[in-house]
Amino acid sequence: MNVLFSRFVTLLVGLTFFVSVSAQETEPRPTSDPLLSTDRIVYGGSMGLRFGTFSLFEVSPLIGYKLTDRLVPGVGFRYLYFRENYAGNVFKYNIVGGCVFARFYFIDALFAHAEYEVLNAEWDPFVYPNQRFNVSSVLVGGGYRQLFNDKLSSYIMILYDTTQERYSPYPDHLVFRAGIGIGL
Repeated sequence: MNVLFSRFVTLLVGLTFFVSVSAQETEPRPTSDPLLSTDRIVYGGSMGLRFGTFSLFEVSPLIGYKLTDRLVPGVGFRYLYFRENYAGNVFKYNIVGGCVFARFYFIDALFAHAEYEVLNAEWDPFVYPNQRFNVSSVLVGGGYRQLFNDKLSSYIMILYDTTQERYSPYPDHLVFRAGIGIGL
């Protein structure tokens, strides 16, 4: 009887294994790669206003892609309008440019940020009147993010301009930014 019982158990285990393997093979395979999901696209950016003898308007949208929950590379656009009243003369500048960036979140609230930025403007109208040229900057630093829910957040960051070209828009090397993020 023991032999008959052991053969029955062996047959039962074998059939169970065969059925479970067959069930796994017949399940539909996912058609999309989760790495290519549109849910991984994040948006953000900042705006700035200042009025007075030195006036400023800035808009800087960003778009990124979550490679992982902690690493977000992306691109950004920047437009700045400066108006300065200096010794009775009015100077106006339109600055346009873009950047590529990477942001790494150590924890939900703290992140490191690195960015390569190129801005185009008429940087020195006295020496080069009506001539626009590019100025590039490599900015590194970090920031703090406040989550409002699983998608919306605000952030502040401090960046350091490591290149300091002659016409750098960051004369004291430091850049302070604040903005909002959707998924960022």
